[in-house]
Amino acid sequence: MADLIVNGAIERDVDEFYHGKFRRSELIDGAFEAEDFFPNFGSGGRWLFFTAAAIRNESGEVIGAIETLQDITERRRAEDALRESEERYKQLSVTDSLTGLFNSRHLHDRLQSEIERAGAISDRFLCWLSIAIISNGSTTLLATSKVTRFCKPWPR
Repeated sequence: MADLIVNGAIERDVDEFYHGKFRRSELIDGAFEAEDFFPNFGSGGRWLFFTAAAIRNESGEVIGAIETLQDITERRRAEDALRESEERYKQLSVTDSLTGLFNSRHLHDRLQSEIERAGAISDRFLCWLSIAIISNGSTTLLATSKVTRFCKPWPR
């Protein structure tokens, strides 16, 4: 990135090379920061965080640039491990450890959510039915009556 800074890069120029991986520095005016994975660095690749900023003379003209690189591979691995652990514990919290089946807590949560969803659906159905009855009168009532004979009531 330092080469881009020396050449007077603006955000659009940096985006061409680091699309979705860079941001303007919050600490250094006119500087850019980026994070990227380099698969050919070492065995298994390395994650690097880098900052590039202009070096200016007394007149404010760019006379060079400085770029710092930090190896953040271990931090990224720790973040990945934490995400995997959270997902594993989330799964364990809703399943029985012996059978692997969903536990009662999960079933009650899911049941409550489905009851609420079904209530919203039935409210929309009643609204549709009212409009249909107003529009078509007894034809809609007769058709609805035939359909509902085969339906079981939904507990609320």
